[in-house]
Amino acid sequence: MRRPKRNTSRQATPAELVTQLLNVVRSQFYGDLPPKRFFQDRNLLLRNVILYPAHWLDERGVTLPSHRYQGIVLDVLQTIKRHGDTRGVQYLPGYLAHCLQTHFKHHGEEYYEEAKALRSLTGDVINALAKLPCRAESDLIPTLAALRADLAPRKRRRTKDSSDDQPSLFGDAL
Repeated sequence: MRRPKRNTSRQATPAELVTQLLNVVRSQFYGDLPPKRFFQDRNLLLRNVILYPAHWLDERGVTLPSHRYQGIVLDVLQTIKRHGDTRGVQYLPGYLAHCLQTHFKHHGEEYYEEAKALRSLTGDVINALAKLPCRAESDLIPTLAALRADLAPRKRRRTKDSSDDQPSLFGDAL
C-alpha cells in the first residue's frame, strides 16, 4: 500500500522561478510569433522584465519570498495581457519593460513596505528563537505561544504635535 504524499511546499529555486516566468511570457505574448523571435528577445526579457523587480527591491535592501515575487510579476503580466493591446506593439520587450517599470513607479512603495515588514518580523523571530534555551518538550509549546504573543502587532502610539513644543524657525520676525 502506498503512503499518500505529504504536501511539502518548498520555495522555488531562482532558476525554476525564472524558467516559469519566461514560460508564462512566451505563452501569453509570443504564442502567435515564431519561436526565433522569443529566443532573440529572451535576454532582454530576462533583464528588463523578469529580473527588474528583483533589482528594484535589491536596491532598497529588501527581499520577498519566491511565491510573492512570482505573484507580483504574474499579476502585472496578466494585467498587460488583459488591458494592453499587444498586437500593434513592434518591440515587445520594450513594451513589457515599460509596463512593469511604470507599475513599480506606482506600486513599488507598497511592495517595499511589505518586504520591510516581512524582514523585520523574520529578524525578530530569529532573534527571539536564538535566545531561547534548550528545554524539555513540555516547555516548548508555552514558550512558543508566549513568543507568538510577543510578535502580535503593536498599537501605534500617538505623538504630540511637535509644532506646539518648538519655536518657529524665524521667531516673530515675519
